[in-house]
Amino acid sequence: MWLESDKMSQRERLQTVLNHSEPDRLPFYLMGMPSYGDFFQEFRRREDLLDTYTDDDKNILLTPCGDITVNAFFGADIITHGLHVEYPKTQWIDAKNNLVEHGIIVHGVETGMRINYFGYREKATILPNGFAYNWYVGPYMKSDVEFQAWFDKYGWPHDLAVRDPGNEITETNAKFSHAVHVIPDYGPSVFTHLWMMLGDRFAYFCRKWPEFVKKIVDSFADLQVKQVEKMKPLKPVAVFNGDDLGQKDRAMLSPEMFHKFIFDARKRVNNAIHEIGAKSVLHCCGNAVELLPELVASGLDAWQSLEPASGIDHALVKKKFGDKMSFWGAIDNNVLCFETIADVEREVKQKVRMLAPGGGYVIGPAHDYLNTKVDNAIALRAAAAKFGRYPL
Repeated sequence: MWLESDKMSQRERLQTVLNHSEPDRLPFYLMGMPSYGDFFQEFRRREDLLDTYTDDDKNILLTPCGDITVNAFFGADIITHGLHVEYPKTQWIDAKNNLVEHGIIVHGVETGMRINYFGYREKATILPNGFAYNWYVGPYMKSDVEFQAWFDKYGWPHDLAVRDPGNEITETNAKFSHAVHVIPDYGPSVFTHLWMMLGDRFAYFCRKWPEFVKKIVDSFADLQVKQVEKMKPLKPVAVFNGDDLGQKDRAMLSPEMFHKFIFDARKRVNNAIHEIGAKSVLHCCGNAVELLPELVASGLDAWQSLEPASGIDHALVKKKFGDKMSFWGAIDNNVLCFETIADVEREVKQKVRMLAPGGGYVIGPAHDYLNTKVDNAIALRAAAAKFGRYPL
């Protein structure tokens, strides 16, 4: 998104926020708009909304990183773009739990049970609206011996190849600096994938085979560092990663468990990010406030999501950690899905008042636009532009 009144480039704006200073206006980060969601389906029925917007060629963003015109229309200033990791092919499972080459074809799409590279099962289905979706089912293996054999056969994460980033991000940022700034992201999500790999045996593994759990985490971190090192020629302002550590009212694991199994890996990756001159940004769903001291100590610079429905006290988080990290998101998706345009405006004013003073805030929804009302998304974009200009 760009405004006629902008006084900074998108890179300058983001850099200012990450350095805890006040920019000309709040930058806006929009996670995503999945095509299977009600939001995107409604937007497709109302594509005429773009007609006037795209009359101005500066709003048409056909970039080397893809067509991000719609993202910018809904307010996005910051776009993430990942490096490609060569993951082995997902394998399908038949009714007898045997690995097979293909799933069941339904309307031209493969469906059924499958197991991905990480060793957990997914069920590929067709949603009522006709779009494909993969549901998490649970772990495929139950012991350290099985996982050891699996990764020995298909390759440990640190063995996987990472493609060079190419020129897409650099060229997009050079040509479209007025409208968006692209930052690289990396994967996988260490805790999230570990939890899905182990399922309800996560605590059992941590107790019985702690060194094996650390071996998996360290291999993930090696892969992440490999990706970050390839980002150095991009000279990124920030580097993005997602790992859902929170749930409603509390974290998914205790600070002690985080420190024992995740901290060293997280710190090693954050150090690599800092070594290329960038800030480390983490998307984390749920309430992970009790882990913030550990995350800050590991070198994390910014937390994206700050999900209101999880019980986060945003004013308290800003007071205790606002000098150490920046905050992205925090706009309540429940308001965006179920309330009115006036409620959206009140929500924006409240979060700006709590999180924006002194800088360090990137405004945006806490989550993807799934069931969000299109009119409320437009209202959020307008309210962010109206109430997010400095001086506040």
